[in-house]
Amino acid sequence: MKRLFGLVTCALLVVAATALAQGVQTGTITGIVQSSDGLSLPGVTVTASSPSLQGQRTAVTDVNGVFFIKGLPAGTYSVRFEIPSFQTATSDSVVLPLGGVAEVNQTLLVAGRTETVNVVGEAPSPLVSVTTNRAVTKAEVDALPIGRRPQDIAELTPGLTNNTPNASQVTIAGSTAYDNVFMLNGVDINDNVFGTPNGLYTEDAIQEVNVLTGGISAEWGRFAGGVINIVTKSGGNSFSGSFRENFSNPKWIDETPRERANNVVHQDVLSKYHEGTFGGPIKIDRLWFFSAGRYQRDPTPNTFVQTGGSYTRVDTTKRGELKLTGTVAPNQTLSGDFTTNSVTQKDRPSLNSTLSLDPSVLVTGKFPNTLFVTTYNGVLSQKFFATLQYSQKKQQLQSGGSKTEITASPFRTRGVVAGVPPSLHYAAPFFSALDPEDRNNKQFTGSVSYTLSRKRTGTHDLKGGGELYRATNRGGNSQSATDYVFQSDYLVVSGKPAVDADGVPVPGARFENVHGKATGDLLTVDNTRKLMPRLGATYDLMGDGRTTLQATYGHYSGKYSENQYGHNTDVANPSRVTYGYTGPAGQGRDFAPGFDLRNYATIISAAFPTANIFVAPDVHSPTTREFTLGLGREFGGKGYAKATYQFRKWYGFLEDFIQLSNGVVNVNRNGADVGDLTKVIYGNAAADDIDRRYQAMILQTNYRARSNIRLNGEYTLQIQNDGNFDGEAANQPGIPSIFGDYPEILGPAIDRYLPEGRLADYQRHKLRVYGTYSVGDGMTRFGTLDVSPIWRVNSGQTYSIFAEGVPLSAIELARNPGYPANDINVNTSERLFFGSRGVGNYKGYGLLDLALTYGIPVWKSAKPWVKVEFYNLLNNQKLIAWDKTVTPDNNGPKDANGLPLNYVQGPRFGQAVNDNQFPQPIP
Repeated sequence: MKRLFGLVTCALLVVAATALAQGVQTGTITGIVQSSDGLSLPGVTVTASSPSLQGQRTAVTDVNGVFFIKGLPAGTYSVRFEIPSFQTATSDSVVLPLGGVAEVNQTLLVAGRTETVNVVGEAPSPLVSVTTNRAVTKAEVDALPIGRRPQDIAELTPGLTNNTPNASQVTIAGSTAYDNVFMLNGVDINDNVFGTPNGLYTEDAIQEVNVLTGGISAEWGRFAGGVINIVTKSGGNSFSGSFRENFSNPKWIDETPRERANNVVHQDVLSKYHEGTFGGPIKIDRLWFFSAGRYQRDPTPNTFVQTGGSYTRVDTTKRGELKLTGTVAPNQTLSGDFTTNSVTQKDRPSLNSTLSLDPSVLVTGKFPNTLFVTTYNGVLSQKFFATLQYSQKKQQLQSGGSKTEITASPFRTRGVVAGVPPSLHYAAPFFSALDPEDRNNKQFTGSVSYTLSRKRTGTHDLKGGGELYRATNRGGNSQSATDYVFQSDYLVVSGKPAVDADGVPVPGARFENVHGKATGDLLTVDNTRKLMPRLGATYDLMGDGRTTLQATYGHYSGKYSENQYGHNTDVANPSRVTYGYTGPAGQGRDFAPGFDLRNYATIISAAFPTANIFVAPDVHSPTTREFTLGLGREFGGKGYAKATYQFRKWYGFLEDFIQLSNGVVNVNRNGADVGDLTKVIYGNAAADDIDRRYQAMILQTNYRARSNIRLNGEYTLQIQNDGNFDGEAANQPGIPSIFGDYPEILGPAIDRYLPEGRLADYQRHKLRVYGTYSVGDGMTRFGTLDVSPIWRVNSGQTYSIFAEGVPLSAIELARNPGYPANDINVNTSERLFFGSRGVGNYKGYGLLDLALTYGIPVWKSAKPWVKVEFYNLLNNQKLIAWDKTVTPDNNGPKDANGLPLNYVQGPRFGQAVNDNQFPQPIP
């Protein structure tokens, strides 16, 4: 049986397609109107209409013949031009993308005949924008063999990979995976800690996903990586809807070689999940409604790492959405949207599936999640346009163990025994189901744009705005229900010239003021202020609008994650004392002395967030500086090709500094005298101390060979993705390095503890070639068959050779200038590298996926269809990653610091110990 996965879906579209969502995710139609002799025409009335728009929108050209129609939802528009003494002209089929700009220039003829001049518009060229992005429409998702979650759709985008330490993350342009922003209808739906998107959507309601990876304007912030911008439908003047039934079965996925070696057979369990959408008018052109829902029960086969045992995780998901969109006055719209997402996960690893060893770590988790959004868009006058938006997201995590006896404590491997990797989890669940965690946010945004028109200086569109973002984390990590709040103020100023302004820079800037506070009036961030410039320019090389040269320069400010910028609080940061066992020798889970706390008398290390951990007064998030240079060419309306060079460098990573100069404190908690501990101060490291650099070439191409054949290609060449610290790990987003820790002791060997090299998400080549071939006419009785293949090629990732838990050498211990014994002792250990970071290379691979979609009209626009998706059609079961566990060779040579230079490979080194070390069927 080949390794393939079939997903069969059916849908019924009733009446017409629904319109797109409104809100801050709106676009602009702009252009210049001239007479036949090339002179600009002021006073022309320009009217835009669309099934996506309630009523019509009008504008009047200024002294330069320029017009702007703002606040338009994405869709296909008809634009009419009228002025006395000239013939009326109409541009049809003008495609306005999500949050984009459609340029419609028009030449009017002198009146003399009565007919109307009609021009068929085209989709706006992606070469118009200086932003490096990829917009994926619902039509593409429906045709292609790709996942339908935003993070799966985004995987098509160049400059982005899913080589991440945690599931559902993406990494953009060399950034950490937790430092991106997922936006839904203009609001942040990120998990506050991991940066993954909350499931606050129904897949069939998503109209478009726009992925921004470079040259991002000042209107976007709170990220160091990029933005995944999602918009959903909003109803329309016609009643419309869909029903979709999705089928999957673990039996349809072929077992991996590792599963077959362990006699694991996938269960034959048919899984279904149901989706539906319905919307339409309450009052035509005045009030629309839209609703969507989804129910899913999804069993997923898994195997435990190392041991190879099998288990099936079952996720039950219930989602619902209700949206109202109304025109409260001419050119004034107001919308409200409420979404709920309830998830129950049975037999879920409590920590991380890549670390789990046996069934004792599995739990049932419950994760309630809601979102409310209200949005206003209004044309205040011919020159002013304003937006306002308020949102509130609530997310709760109810997961972990429930037994309180000490024998029900979780265990993790230390990695000091030959062949045993560190941090593997067994014996009992992590976290506490008795202490749920809340990760909530509130967001209020507003902006005003002004069109400045002068005959001598031209027409400029100026925009200013602000955002108040408040993220809250409560409880969690088995702590009492304490509470701290991040409150951030953002100001945005940007401007751009009117169309056809070659070489004119588009300036922008984003000002951020961040303040963080925790229970007990603890400051986590003290009114940090940053100004981030954004600049872009486009030049028409040939003067024909088809060949463009573009450049951007900008600063991005990383997110202020609560788990990173709250180290001095008890929220999700438990006070910790690590003891060494000093009792009698023995082994086994029933070895009673191992559970007797009196046998743990030696302190190895300790940390108390409110006692010995502090935050520097000027602490701030890292800043990413970026430069891009792009060259693009259109192919006569049939397609385009664009090449972009991208450079990024990071400054000011958050670090913990453990140094004697900070001082020493004596800690006595709950009657227990822990003793002296060195003060830990969190601050920002210099760029040369903790560094991260990224360079890449990005190629994007789209070509319509015939009316029924479309081809796309996306390629990324990572020239550099280097640094000396990854900054994240499985279940650990935003962790510090050892830089600045005990520098007198560790500093001389810093190249062994913090080497330079290729980072964990380095991937030299990423290629996606795909397209759609349509057979038949969708309006005939025989219907249409769409054939959509994808060729996915990934070069091998990198890996480092290191050993965990390596004790400090006698030479290092002898350098101790007086750190307390609770901090530095014979049990103190660190991760030790052998060679540079990213010294090893895994294997690359290529996969062929295929989707077949057949639809046939039955009545008016009602069109049932069926889709079958095949993943890894050619059954590539190549080993693309493997175990790399090593232990130090203490009998071999040592360096000047007394640290081993050689290592011993573990018994499984080079072998598969997890099923994700083979190509995965769904990216």
